[in-house]
This record gives sequence, C-alpha cells and structure tokens, in this order.
Amino acid sequence: LSAKKNNLYVFELSSHQLLDLKKSPQIAILLNIFPEHLDYYKNFNEYVRAKANITKCQTKRDFLIFNSKNKIVNKIAKKSKAKKLPLKSVKVKRIESALKGDFNLQKLKAVILAGRIFGLKDKEILKAIKRFKPLPHRLEYVGTFKGIKFYNDALSTIPETTIAALDTLGDNVQTIFLGGFDRGISFTNLAKRLLKSKIKNLILFPTTGEKIWEEALRLSKKKTYKAFLVSNMRDGVKMAYKLTQKGKTCLLSTASPSFTLFKDYREKGNLFKKYVKRYGKSN
Repeated sequence: LSAKKNNLYVFELSSHQLLDLKKSPQIAILLNIFPEHLDYYKNFNEYVRAKANITKCQTKRDFLIFNSKNKIVNKIAKKSKAKKLPLKSVKVKRIESALKGDFNLQKLKAVILAGRIFGLKDKEILKAIKRFKPLPHRLEYVGTFKGIKFYNDALSTIPETTIAALDTLGDNVQTIFLGGFDRGISFTNLAKRLLKSKIKNLILFPTTGEKIWEEALRLSKKKTYKAFLVSNMRDGVKMAYKLTQKGKTCLLSTASPSFTLFKDYREKGNLFKKYVKRYGKSN
C-alpha cells in the first residue's frame, strides 16, 4: 500500500501478529481475552503476553479502548501508558444495529469511542452503525425453513463465543452443532451453559464434539440429550431437520476450530447454509 499523510488504516491483529510486534498502534482496541490457540503457545500466559503487545509500545499520545469488565484486559490496561478509554464511558441511550448480542454491543461502543477520537459526532457514528451490514458466519441468520430458524455462527471457535450466541438467541435454541479440532481448551463453562438451556439435540463433529457432550453428562446425571456424531455437514443438517420442531431454532456454533473436517470456518459456514437451503426446499 502507498500510504499518504491523511490515510487511516484499520487492522485486526491476531495473537500471532502481535507476538513479536515492536510498535503498537495509535489507537488500540482490546475487548476480551479468553483461552485460545493453546495448541501453539506454551501456555495461556504466553498467549496473554502476545495479546498485550497491542498496547505495550504505546505512548501518552496514543489511545487504548478497552473492556474494563474483563479482568485480564483490565490488568493489561493498568500497565499501559496510553490514554485509557473504557467502554463503560459510552453513555448512549440507543444503538440501532443489525448486530445482535451484548458481545457485539461492546464492539459498537468501541467504534463510538474510536470515532470520537477523530472528531466525529455521535449522530454521525450512530448513523453509520445503523447502515452497517454484518459479515457472514458471525451469528448470521440463514432463514426460516420448514418453520425452523437457522443461524450460522461458524466463526465461533471457542466456548465463550458459543455461550454468547446462546445468551443472544435465548431459550428457543433446540438443536446445536458442536465440535471440531481439539486445542486442549476446557469446555466446563460451555457444558454448564448447555445444562441451563432448553437444548435437546446435539449434533457433534469430531473430535471435541464428544468431549463437550461427555462434560455435560458428567456435570448432570438428570438431563439427557439426543446426541449424534456426524462426519460431514450434509448428514448433520439432515439430522437437524428431523430433530428440530417447528417454531424452534437450530444453531451452528461449534466452540471449536474447523480443521478436522473443513478447510476453515468459511467452508463450514457455507456448507451449512448450502444444505439448510437445499433440504429446506425439499418435501
């Protein structure tokens, strides 16, 4: 890219990109840190240190937008030299957006704070947020077919994002797709959330699908599920149509990466949408 003086660039930096970062951005946004990529890092602490580099080299002239409700993020923010802007400082009565859930509200508040730094008025920022069209595979509403609502949350690769999806969609979720590549992450909190839900059907991908199911069974001897281990998306969607009642919701939010059966989350999500629409039109 040929950068000019007044150009602005926005980057989403992964922990891998941040690992050996020698210069932090003028405006850094750090919202949540949960265990992830533990198959790559020595331990969770090393992963946290990589993420913390986003503000490590910031100065008093820079800005850190952060979620003070996340303990790890808050701890990192306290060490930062940047001017700190917590999400809780955003006092806006109403934010109209196609993005669902409290976790997305955090992102929208971060956008408002970033916009203010550049001198934009809240009215202008909120107008842009209202027009924004969400990217696919992020709690994407696929449609209602045969009376069943289908949601594609293929980018959900850790338990916390699946929990957030369940919190957003509520008790109407009856069937959920879970499982994928095993990164050695604990599924205890996800299992607890499943037990609080009204989900009846689990469609499980190897290898963590069985692991999640076993953890839920371990925590509760009373609640039982109809659980089915599948090795491809077509069979999974077929099963979802058989198991899910009209008026209920089927959610693809696997809490694990896609590498066991799919190239990436895009392929997983696109196959889900493909077969949902195919079998939704058949008699």
